[in-house]
Amino acid sequence: MVCTAAYAYPFFRLLETRSVPVVLLALVIAVPLCKDMAFGPQAALLAEQFDARVRFSGVSVGRELGGAVFGGTAPFVGTALVAAAGGSATPVVLYVAAACVVTAVAVLSGRETARGEITGGI
Repeated sequence: MVCTAAYAYPFFRLLETRSVPVVLLALVIAVPLCKDMAFGPQAALLAEQFDARVRFSGVSVGRELGGAVFGGTAPFVGTALVAAAGGSATPVVLYVAAACVVTAVAVLSGRETARGEITGGI
């Protein structure tokens, strides 16, 4: 989440150039670094939050419902923020940073099950 929050501003600045090579560069940096650093450990993190008897349902409902509600509405929210700011991407950068903070708090609040113990944070 730190990578995504830190890269949000440079990412949108690169997109604003509207240069195809520069936009591709922005994506080449964003996808393998920021996105994959978050998605890589996600499966293990989510799976350890549920007991084995409800793991499949817990992970699938939580992940997919969250993705639909927040990921599905993000383009509309972003478009509305840019329109309200007169074309500036700054509110979108702040929206992304706020989402990263909420995600970090949620991850740090999850339970740790590595040693069979349940604690308050990772």
